[in-house]
Amino acid sequence: MPPITILIDADACPVKDEIYRVAERFRAEVRVVSNAPFRIPDSPRVKRVVVSDGFDAADDWIAEAANPRSVVITADILLADRCLKAGARVLKHNGEAFTAASIGGAIATRAIMADLRAGMDGPLGSTGGGPAPFSKADRSRFLQALDRVMVGMARGPSNYATSSGAAAIISTPLTDIKRGTSSRVRSTNPLARTVAPNKSRGRTSILR
Repeated sequence: MPPITILIDADACPVKDEIYRVAERFRAEVRVVSNAPFRIPDSPRVKRVVVSDGFDAADDWIAEAANPRSVVITADILLADRCLKAGARVLKHNGEAFTAASIGGAIATRAIMADLRAGMDGPLGSTGGGPAPFSKADRSRFLQALDRVMVGMARGPSNYATSSGAAAIISTPLTDIKRGTSSRVRSTNPLARTVAPNKSRGRTSILR
């Protein structure tokens, strides 16, 4: 079985140190993909990938490298969609997972927000805005989520649903429509209960 590779959309990633820690524990490969070089750990498994500053160059590299043995770390919804279609797992910086079930809604919301901003004065609209500050709780949730995903992938595809953010889907109440009755079903998986509800292509160089 090929090693797990973590692909980092690194230009705006606040959890690189956490990724390095988890990757070392699981002996996973890491590719730090960015338009400018970042300092990386002195490890043969961690490599820096510097792409051109062309629009979407980093995204294109990551999407082409993504596969079912990859974990992609990004907040870019469109990149997440491309990587999911390649079979990769995708996590946001706060530990929330992009999934096949959620990505359509995320894309729709992104389009609505873009339309709203376009209709307001100023780059962020007349009322300001932008994402909430990244918190210690976000960092902790990310670390736990990445660890769950790595455990599931290390065990094999059949274990992923109960060892990653996908567990949140398992714990969702379901409706039994057999015999015209309705009942609420909930998973007894202990891991499921612990899940909180809650860039033109250019030249690329890979450096150690």
